[in-house]
Amino acid sequence: MQIVDQVALGGNAMPFSADAATGFLARATPVDGDQGLCSATGNVLAFSKPSIPVDPLHLIEAVTIRCPSDILDASNVMERVVTEHRMRIMVLPNISSRLRMVDADGNDLNSEVFGWQADAETSHHSEWAHNKCPIIRACRVEGDPFWVNRSGFRTAVKNPLLEPIELRHVDLWSTHKAAIVVPIHLPIGEIAVAKLVSIDPAKDDLSYEFARFYKLFADLTRRFVSSYVTTMRDNPYLPHDAVLSPREVDCLRWAAFGKTDKEVGVILGSSHATVRYHLARACTKLDATNRVQAVFRAAQLGYLGSQT
Repeated sequence: MQIVDQVALGGNAMPFSADAATGFLARATPVDGDQGLCSATGNVLAFSKPSIPVDPLHLIEAVTIRCPSDILDASNVMERVVTEHRMRIMVLPNISSRLRMVDADGNDLNSEVFGWQADAETSHHSEWAHNKCPIIRACRVEGDPFWVNRSGFRTAVKNPLLEPIELRHVDLWSTHKAAIVVPIHLPIGEIAVAKLVSIDPAKDDLSYEFARFYKLFADLTRRFVSSYVTTMRDNPYLPHDAVLSPREVDCLRWAAFGKTDKEVGVILGSSHATVRYHLARACTKLDATNRVQAVFRAAQLGYLGSQT
């Protein structure tokens, strides 16, 4: 089930700032009865230490990773921000693999920084990356932040691709009753995801947290994860940049739909030999050994899309 939560996204999300120069995130002073979570009037929050307001852009900079030595500091800032909102975070840098997010020394960030190693529900959270997990399935077809519990996915815009995803047994994948999820769609077809849950595992309604802080969580996690992946990416099988002609793209697209060379020729009004020529050229440009690999790499680079 999917619930379109337009009201939750109607107001402005209030960023929660920190002093990026020192990387120190002090507890916020209460403002307007909101227990120190956000300011009712602006985007900059004054902290008790230091006592000067900090521009929210500094917080984005504080979670940006430009080299492996930045990972631990950026992770600590993320952890402090989330904790100040009475939330916890877990991050998967790539939902297609079991590789974990690690610091420069190889330490698992979810365990060592985000604090999941000592919990009784560790086994649930280590398995939530499974392909059958409804949260992972949702991230494959949804690009915007959403929150979810057993009652449904709460999204800003109705997404029919979420309808078939069954949530009745979502508790099998986590002992927490609800989660805010930030899908992070990266270049080369990779998808990362950040899951934020309440410090209270029994809390099943995150509508307030989502309405007030979804933009903060989305901006910070996207910068944090995307800069991590860019810095740590080391994959010799990634495609290099290639400029394909419109005809090469047409041939690859129809090949991706399962058409034979002859069928592609009929569709495009070209000969069988011409189609094979364009596919061979595309293989050369993409450094692919066959048409299957060429289609895959063209899709990774965004040439094919999902439209006919």
